[in-house]
Amino acid sequence: MYAFVAIAAVGWALRWWCFPWPTPARSLMLIAAADLGITVACLQDSDRLAGLTGTTLFVVTGAYLTFFHGPKPHAYHVLWAVVTILVLAALLGIDRGPSGFALAAAKALLALTVIVGILPILQFGYWLVRSSSIDSLTDPLTRLANRRGLDHHFARLADKGAGSPLCAVVVDLDDFKAVNDRHGHLVGDKVLVRTAERIRECVRSTAFVARLGGEEFLVLDHMDPDIASMMAEDIRCTIAAPADPPITASVGVATTAHPLLRSGGLSTLLAAADAAMYAAKEVGGNTLTVHA
Repeated sequence: MYAFVAIAAVGWALRWWCFPWPTPARSLMLIAAADLGITVACLQDSDRLAGLTGTTLFVVTGAYLTFFHGPKPHAYHVLWAVVTILVLAALLGIDRGPSGFALAAAKALLALTVIVGILPILQFGYWLVRSSSIDSLTDPLTRLANRRGLDHHFARLADKGAGSPLCAVVVDLDDFKAVNDRHGHLVGDKVLVRTAERIRECVRSTAFVARLGGEEFLVLDHMDPDIASMMAEDIRCTIAAPADPPITASVGVATTAHPLLRSGGLSTLLAAADAAMYAAKEVGGNTLTVHA
């Protein structure tokens, strides 16, 4: 059994090293197999005390689940570990007689403290760190990405669709200052939130949407220029749909096939979309312009 587990572990490590990163489902299958292997190995140990001590290995697979899968799989993992510990403790008590149950209870309590105590704390700590990291990349008002979030995600977005055109759509609300002056900043904030929601309605799930600051928004996605123009026009019309207070937007579109290979990368693409947006403003706003 130990030889089989060792061979399987080496085989999986080679697969992970030589082939693409496994899907979430395959990753969970790995952890399920690892948990099963830990349980079987602990049960097969002729020394029940050593087998019970070996359950601390569940911390390793639990830490993996914490960082890569989240709380639900982690909860199932903890439940499996607890059942394994209790079964091993019962077997230890049976093997050693009345005095063995006291030893089994003490060892089981120690193992449960490690598994049930440390892993949830690790999960909570990771959640705090992750939440803080996400908040630093997100605009607190609209819950879209902010400028820092844009810089963080651009390289991954560009690499993901390498070889297909990358489209940038810059959206700037027309006369937004007048909305703030006439209705107040609270209403102005509601207009920004409404705009963010309407932009989300018009884009695909693959799109990256950000608020660049003030009343300016950005959409990045891989698509052909013609499709990008249709999407941008849909955004413009949706923003201008009847609402209180009413608002319109100037929209600029630019596309590039290989943004990371061009001088300036993201800044060049955004500058082109920005120039198209300002061209739309110059003709009166509520207009779409495509950068040549």
